[in-house]
Amino acid sequence: MSKEAESDAWSRRPAPDGEGGAWSGADGAEAFAAVEAATDWMLGYPFVFRALSRRVGPGPVLVDYGCGPGRVADRAARLLGARVVG
Repeated sequence: MSKEAESDAWSRRPAPDGEGGAWSGADGAEAFAAVEAATDWMLGYPFVFRALSRRVGPGPVLVDYGCGPGRVADRAARLLGARVVG
């Protein structure tokens, strides 16, 4: 996620709507997902990639065993020169 996208995710938080606070409704769900994704990419995944880089070199296969569209596995493959299956 680019720095611009991360900043945008934080700035898109909806204002309170009086019926459940800032995170209610469709706009709230969308904003929460954006903030959650931004924090994952800023705080969590760099450590995962660093740990993988100590064990995985160019050429091996990474198995993506999880849920989601595979963005983390794709990023890991590009950073490490590995191939992803799953």
